[in-house]
Amino acid sequence: MGPAKDLRAIYEVAVRKVEEENLGKIGDQFVFAEILGEQEYQREMQRQSSRGTGGRWYEWISNALGGDDSPLSANQTVKNMTAVPGRRYEFGIGLDYESKMFQTMTHSENDLEFFAHNDSSIVSKVLEKHPNIKGNPFAMPFDIQMAHGPLWFSSPGNHSLDQKDGILLPHSDKLDNLPEHLDWYDVPLATNLYAATIPSLLHVNGDKSLLDTWWPSL
Repeated sequence: MGPAKDLRAIYEVAVRKVEEENLGKIGDQFVFAEILGEQEYQREMQRQSSRGTGGRWYEWISNALGGDDSPLSANQTVKNMTAVPGRRYEFGIGLDYESKMFQTMTHSENDLEFFAHNDSSIVSKVLEKHPNIKGNPFAMPFDIQMAHGPLWFSSPGNHSLDQKDGILLPHSDKLDNLPEHLDWYDVPLATNLYAATIPSLLHVNGDKSLLDTWWPSL
């Protein structure tokens, strides 16, 4: 996710890999995984080239003792990569370890619950279904608390100050009469209780029946 120009650069590389390197037959996930792998390889190369004497000594000791976690250490099996001069490898790609942006659903459907966070009794009942969760009660993430309500932009025409705005929509009895005062506490949200996150996207790459059973909750 990000500016279109950044995503366009990634997809241009993906298309090149499919058309020139014939990687499409392996699958799109492999193509993007290789783009990420090449980026991380080059990052590590740059990190190692900028090490001082102390850093090189520490990594030499770690490598000798088998504790070096560098992907380029002698303890790791890495496909050799030859960088092409002038070719871009840095795309700012990161990994969403905590599923804050999106949640893949393979073997994860039991980690999520749909509920509104405005009623402590409902939250307590949800937590009772997961007795192995320890620690403090789940709290609404700060970025969601600070965001506009879920229906704030239900009718773009209500909020644009520029009459030349090309996204203005015509009046709609259904959209323009939605309760704008609702906030994120008032609507059911897919919540990962174990990661303590509310992902903005659900990638249903496991049990496809969830598309039917969960749709009414979205």
